Amino acid sequence: VSRLSTNYSFSWKLKHSSAYDLWPKSGTGLGKKPSKPGDFTIALEGNEILRNILPAGAYTHLLSTKQNGTLSSPRFVFEKGDLWIRVIGDKGSVVRYSVWNYPRKGTVYQRSSPDPLAEKWIKFNADYWAGETGYLEVTTNRDHPVEAGDAERSWFGVTEALLSKPGQAQPRDEIAEVLSPIFAEPLSKENQNGLRARYAEVIQKAVIAWEKNDLTDSQARILNNMLKNDLLPNAKEKFPHCNELVNEYRKIEEKVTVPRLAPGVLDGEPFDQALFERGNHKKPAHQVPRRFLEAIDDTPYPKTTIGRLEFAQDLLRKDNPFTTRVIVNRIWHHLFGNGLVRTPDNFGKLGELPTHPELLDYLSQKFRSEEWSIKRMIRFLVTSKTFRSSSNPSSEAKRIDPQNLLLSHANLRRLEAEPIRDAMLLASGRLQLARVAEGKPEPSNSSRRAVYREIRRNSLDPFLSVFDSPVPSSAKGKRDITNVPAQSLTLMNDPSVLRNAREFANRHRSGDLEDSISMMFRNALGRPPSGNELASSLDYLNATNLNSSNAMAKLSQTSDKLKEVDGQIEDMIHPFREKILAFRGTKENAQSQPKPVLHWDFEKGLSDSANGIMCFLKKGAYLEKGKLILQDGGYAVTEKLPFEISSKSLAARVRLDNLEQRGGGVISIQSPNGAVFDSIVFAEKEPRKWIAGSNGFRRTQSFGGAPFEKEADRNFVHLTVTYGGDGTITAYRNGEPYGKSYSTGSHLYKKDDCIVSFGVRHLPANPQRLLVGRIDEASLYDFELTAEDILLISNPDTFVDQKQLYESLPSKLQRTYSKLTEKKSALEKEIRRMRENMAV
Repeated sequence: VSRLSTNYSFSWKLKHSSAYDLWPKSGTGLGKKPSKPGDFTIALEGNEILRNILPAGAYTHLLSTKQNGTLSSPRFVFEKGDLWIRVIGDKGSVVRYSVWNYPRKGTVYQRSSPDPLAEKWIKFNADYWAGETGYLEVTTNRDHPVEAGDAERSWFGVTEALLSKPGQAQPRDEIAEVLSPIFAEPLSKENQNGLRARYAEVIQKAVIAWEKNDLTDSQARILNNMLKNDLLPNAKEKFPHCNELVNEYRKIEEKVTVPRLAPGVLDGEPFDQALFERGNHKKPAHQVPRRFLEAIDDTPYPKTTIGRLEFAQDLLRKDNPFTTRVIVNRIWHHLFGNGLVRTPDNFGKLGELPTHPELLDYLSQKFRSEEWSIKRMIRFLVTSKTFRSSSNPSSEAKRIDPQNLLLSHANLRRLEAEPIRDAMLLASGRLQLARVAEGKPEPSNSSRRAVYREIRRNSLDPFLSVFDSPVPSSAKGKRDITNVPAQSLTLMNDPSVLRNAREFANRHRSGDLEDSISMMFRNALGRPPSGNELASSLDYLNATNLNSSNAMAKLSQTSDKLKEVDGQIEDMIHPFREKILAFRGTKENAQSQPKPVLHWDFEKGLSDSANGIMCFLKKGAYLEKGKLILQDGGYAVTEKLPFEISSKSLAARVRLDNLEQRGGGVISIQSPNGAVFDSIVFAEKEPRKWIAGSNGFRRTQSFGGAPFEKEADRNFVHLTVTYGGDGTITAYRNGEPYGKSYSTGSHLYKKDDCIVSFGVRHLPANPQRLLVGRIDEASLYDFELTAEDILLISNPDTFVDQKQLYESLPSKLQRTYSKLTEKKSALEKEIRRMRENMAV
């Protein structure tokens, strides 16, 4: 049974204006009328002239694939069965259905993409949504409501759509459509010659009809099929008189501007919404006509319009005081702490009455007369005597008006979540005020103002949330004001608060103690300290300085003991390590390894063995027994590199002093000021996990499935991170893949404008983000190492683990070694405990 003779629940053939006009549409690519059979598209490159010969329908790309479009079916009630839509288009365009205006893809919200080479039927099962109202939608890549792409070229075409019931014929007769003209009449000769003659006749008629602009859909599909199978001449050299026109078209098309898009709402077909009894959408009652608020004007809007324009006009009409009252009340609320109506989100029966109704009406009328200028209204209110009132209430005001409804004094207000965060960043000197890139939300660890932070409804910032930042699921004119223990605990223990406190203290360490305290008060509170505040601060600092000095002295003594034990262990095992390495013949193995552009074997000193790039020790870093020791704030940097680096690999063999440290970099390549960097970093995003660190996490993601580090405080581990030219970043630990690789952008480090650093994630060095441990060797490669390369450079034959060393020791030395390692563990535990106490 052909679909052409089947009675479907809903069916639209977009070649007919009657159906095309019913489908709401938007974008520069969709015209006012459907295209005719035989409309074609010109190939944008190569030797071909035409790309497609199309049947009648709705197409966005007849002039250019840069033109965009959104095409939606009329709203209809879903029934059990299947939705079918016949489309052609690029893989980036989207075909979907929408119920209850849901804009995303989901488990029960399916979506698909067309085929760019031929029309195809896309099927969606509608059983789940039977009884619900929805519509079909097709969009170009950048026009999807939420999950849009960024492709400048995208296109689609739609010819038909229908809803079939269970058991009805599936619309899969494309071949019959193409062949129908061939078998419309009996063959003159029922043999190959007769069939060949019929083909020639049908093709000739199609070409003549195309020339006369009288093509049918079947003929258009025949010609397009022949075009795709190289059965029609389509090469430029066969039509030299067309070359100039084709080239001119391509030049003009290349200059077509891509539409600049902004979020908005498209007008569809007008309809009235049903009343939901007790809010139950499964029980729709009578239809409620589209109109404004009943208290102001209950006249229904015209049935021929969606009502958005009329609604906007009603909001602004002169006999409607409601809109201006709401606006000025919210302005008053933000300036004075409470609105004249203390329920800014509710002016109805359940809301509070205005404390000053005449004042509210006066401000409302003034706001309208001054062209709805919020700036003028704010200027007027902040220059008033009321705004400049003291916040100290009189005893009479406390007795008569304890809630300060009459505004005899200013309301005391607590800082909101965002100013609390921003004030701490400003005081610490970490606040970044440079311009933010358009359309680039800042990550959660950003030091920019909170207003630039990305907000995800299902992943809210915990710091802002604990201080009553509203959940962005609905408008909230007045924030909650709570007082819960979590707020105090956050200010005591949150890592970002502690970091800001340390940075704030570091800014004021130099100079006279009294001057430092005064400067801290000015920077934090905007005023000098009082005499009592200065005295209390000095007493506190003197007491804590004494305790801190004692603690630092004890920590220094314990650290010296740890270094002594480390030295004893190294002296004991060093000869045995050398014997094992000599036996393995590491020199022969090393000859086959890939060559780095920079390589430091700290056994041989601070100069790179490949290009002679010098490494400089900073803040107490030192070499000891062939290792770069990074402790007590020490790190190392190189001179500028005399070559550029794009694709690269960072590699190092490192042992950590403890696994509790956070955010230290093993080896980094960075710009001299540290604004841009790539680094192997320990435990920055998650405790005990390695990541590929970068500026602002631009090229940083977690290596999915990567294990927690468990032994780097006992054994040296070999780490490699590779950066491919396509943006792929991969990590390896001891030659084995570390988690899953991912793909981001890449960065080109220019000649004489980059350096390498050790022990620091990036410059300037942050004392709280330095690696504590030792590096045996480190390398930089100017290409992406393969998995086989990494097996070579991390080969166990080039180093000896602790177990091998222990087994090579005589039994007497084994007992001594065990005692020393136990003593070392106890000292490390004691140092961690002392540092934690000092941090508190």
